[in-house]
Amino acid sequence: MVSQRAIVLAGTAVAATAIVLYGIRRYRKLKEPVLDISETGTTAGAPNPADEAGATNVEQEAQRAKERGNKRFQGKQHKQAIEEYSKAIDLLSADSGNKNLAVYYGNRAQCYFMMEDYERALADCDASISIDPKYTKVFIRRGAVHEKLRNLEKSVVDFTAGCLLSHMQNEGAVQGCERVVKQLAEVKAKELLATPLRGLPSTHFISVFISSFRAIRLAISASRRPVATILAERRAASGVAQALLLSELALAHMKLNQFEEAMDAWKEAAEMVPWDKGDAFLLEWRAAAEASDSPDPGRVLTFYAMFTHLQGRHDEAMSLYSRALEVWPKQVETLAMRASLFFEKQQLPQAYGDFELALKLDPSHPDLYCHRGQLHLLQNDFSQAVSDLREAVRLDPDSVLAHVHLGMALHRNRQMTEALSAFDKAVQQFPTSPDVHNYLGELLIELNRLGDAAPKIEKAIALSGGKFALAFVNQAVLKMTQNDMPGAKALLRQAIEADPRCETAHVHLAHLHIQDKDLQAAIDSYDAAIQLLRVPQELMECCAMRESVYAQLTLLRTQGEIFEPVMEEVRQMQAQMQEQMQAQMQAQ
Repeated sequence: MVSQRAIVLAGTAVAATAIVLYGIRRYRKLKEPVLDISETGTTAGAPNPADEAGATNVEQEAQRAKERGNKRFQGKQHKQAIEEYSKAIDLLSADSGNKNLAVYYGNRAQCYFMMEDYERALADCDASISIDPKYTKVFIRRGAVHEKLRNLEKSVVDFTAGCLLSHMQNEGAVQGCERVVKQLAEVKAKELLATPLRGLPSTHFISVFISSFRAIRLAISASRRPVATILAERRAASGVAQALLLSELALAHMKLNQFEEAMDAWKEAAEMVPWDKGDAFLLEWRAAAEASDSPDPGRVLTFYAMFTHLQGRHDEAMSLYSRALEVWPKQVETLAMRASLFFEKQQLPQAYGDFELALKLDPSHPDLYCHRGQLHLLQNDFSQAVSDLREAVRLDPDSVLAHVHLGMALHRNRQMTEALSAFDKAVQQFPTSPDVHNYLGELLIELNRLGDAAPKIEKAIALSGGKFALAFVNQAVLKMTQNDMPGAKALLRQAIEADPRCETAHVHLAHLHIQDKDLQAAIDSYDAAIQLLRVPQELMECCAMRESVYAQLTLLRTQGEIFEPVMEEVRQMQAQMQEQMQAQMQAQ
């Protein structure tokens, strides 16, 4: 999740600029909410009616009832406190605009909250805010009520209002916003993960994933007959010949990066695999596949499982991986893919278990070290990641992904010299690989060597024929460091044009829309990314940012006269803080 603590408002700088009113931290239990005992209005310093020279007898009596209610509340006599606050409310009911009435409703709401009567607490919070729409404490209180009622979207809006009205100084509002945004993001992400993608991920994403498996990489790189030739031959085929041609057709489509068509062919082939492991057709198919160097039935199931996995159909993919292992238990690639899926499902013991089982079958298989190294990298276990990825590079020096991940793991492990050396070797070995140049550029950006990064990223784009979306994103990041936001936006649009399914481009574009104060456009960009993301942590982060921006937009649309100037004040405050931080960094 986003780790910066500052819940920063839309429009402050992006990237170095934090993005939204959001920051996930470790959960800390809030202190028990308190009443407005010393205050009688929502604005600090409001006069006490009992001491005000012009106060009426009714106001004084209402104030005394409120004070009695406060004492009852402090003694945890919530029912009796409600009676006193109700008296105060009744006394001032004829003066519906009296700010003190907002306090009484707010305090009674807190009593109802403590008694877990959340519906009445909500009604009193509504009444209080209708009287004083800038009542910070009651916005926070209502946010807590909505949280209890599981109205999480409304809870985020109210806690956000509390953050803004307090200029980010109310810890209860800050913690509440963080906590509920996290809950809401988890709910949204869970719903999305249960829904398959409408299509496969980006072409680049799939290409990188499949090239990380040596056997698949070699199968795709082999010479293939034209798709039209295979289709023509398939029309007259049946039985085992039909199964072999479907596998050949799928691999031919994969060679051309036609992944949707490849998935269809693997699906049709997988449907031909019989359930009975002793079936004569299965045995005949396996023998024919071995003789023709074609994928056997178990690998056919694995290929189809891989595509369903990439599409986010996790339960179906898990079932297919397991069935593939039943057909042929010694498939190391299948175990590695299933381990990856276990990791995505946050089932780490099962993921590591599959790696251990696979290593017993083949302790020198490079794919296992490459993928386990990535798992360690994602778990921030950098030393183990470096160890595994070194072994992956040693065993399979032709794996671009292993070289790239080794360089990044060394960087994360603070072995900067070795990281750059690893990338230099990769550039020498794979001079025409857009990925190597792009990720080296990305590393140089992280090291703040922007002048060195730019030509690497430009070369990545040139090598890709202008179709490498992630390289355009990195160029946009460079533009952001130069405060060229229009240029950054144009590059992000180029990235999306090159690959409409590049979720990273959509997320960065959302950040820039926030800086332009175009919150609806930001939400649209987040929504586009959310439809593409299927890594749980990344999806939750994106959902969290989206919901945070949506809460701000809701406040602007419903109470713009209040929150627009408040947001501008907070933006200016955050901008000043950012300038001070940058000045301190430069001074160091």
